[in-house]
Amino acid sequence: MRTQLRYFLHNLALPALLGAMIGGLIVRLFVLWLL
Repeated sequence: MRTQLRYFLHNLALPALLGAMIGGLIVRLFVLWLL
């Protein structure tokens, strides 16, 4: 049960991290474009 939960959290955290990185890049590009 505990290992399954850890696996689920890992699968949830990786896309969230990738999404945050991509979102940060988009925001940075948008700010540069506004300036």
